[in-house]
Amino acid sequence: MKTPDKLLEFKDLKTDYKKGTYYYDRKNYKEALVWYKKAAKQGNVFAQSNLGYMYYNGDGVSQDYKEALIWYKKAAKQGDATAQFNLGLMYYEGEGISQDLTQAYSWLYLAYIHGFKKSAETLKTLAKKMSSKQIAKAKKNSSQLVQKINSNK
Repeated sequence: MKTPDKLLEFKDLKTDYKKGTYYYDRKNYKEALVWYKKAAKQGNVFAQSNLGYMYYNGDGVSQDYKEALIWYKKAAKQGDATAQFNLGLMYYEGEGISQDLTQAYSWLYLAYIHGFKKSAETLKTLAKKMSSKQIAKAKKNSSQLVQKINSNK
């Protein structure tokens, strides 16, 4: 009898991203990395976000916040709400980059605007650490980012 893995033929996986996900779901992170990188270099936003996640967590690679930041930024600038949220958290925690609460708020707010409701709680916590002037600047930054994202679509 064939196993479920054998039933899935690669001819059915039409994109490099799907191949990456196939391997990632089976915890074959090294192979997932190969396919995600291929898809990410072709501009696949989900592959870029997943690469950020892999580097952030050290899945199949050495944990590398700076590399995670690079991939999250690429995906976030294309409108990926998950990447925007994760990028905001990295700015908030100062992981791979100097802590910057205004940037953190900007990206978290953008994630919220794009439907990532989980950022609401983090935004509330973050707002308690910021002045109203900083929050206004962060929201202005978010508006500018939305315009850039929308002009690239």
